[in-house]
Amino acid sequence: AVVLLAAAATGLPRAVLGARALTALRTAATTAVCVRALRPEPLGHVALVGTGVLARSHLAALAVHGPVRVLVAGRSAGSVAALVEWADQHAPTLEVLAAAGIEEACRDAGVVITLVSQRARGCRLDERWLRPDVLLLPLDYGTCVHAGLARGRLLLADDPEQFRVTRDAGGNLRGYRDPDAPSGAYLVGSRPPGGIVVQNLGTAIADLVLADAIVARAREFGRGRALAV
Repeated sequence: AVVLLAAAATGLPRAVLGARALTALRTAATTAVCVRALRPEPLGHVALVGTGVLARSHLAALAVHGPVRVLVAGRSAGSVAALVEWADQHAPTLEVLAAAGIEEACRDAGVVITLVSQRARGCRLDERWLRPDVLLLPLDYGTCVHAGLARGRLLLADDPEQFRVTRDAGGNLRGYRDPDAPSGAYLVGSRPPGGIVVQNLGTAIADLVLADAIVARAREFGRGRALAV
């Protein structure tokens, strides 16, 4: 898939970008912004549950605000070890370590990011593993962060209306209550007390904003390839 960025005034194309890489970068950037604004203090460490493509983009985004200690849990010791090795080369400001399992990764973590397949089993978080002030950032809907964990915590979503539509259509968001507010409303000012769950589903406008920034940087550094129009 591709993203076509066009000029608003004329409709003429400005750039063509790979959608997969753009989505991974946008998702990770959105998470990193929420971590910067809503992380509790003291942070302790960040727990990362999952070792796929999004795990790499998230480590790269977190590295911008490093140094941070990250404990990684995944389906296999091999996939976790590969991600730790990748982070040593591509996210040097982070201290990325392998956890024995999800429970070890989550205990005492100020931030928990989950990004497993929505078909995954046996990865639901247990309330007993979590700090009272933890920031939960699920990228896999309710696969790891089930509806029960949102009770008693501030629940935010990037697009509350789309969240409700997605939840009511079925899937693993069933049982979630309505969000308390858009996540963007809490990115400035003081962090509210207690635990927070942020269900960012991803919005097209965020892709376009990021695409525009990427094109501007590409022009600045002479990257990319010019196409005849």
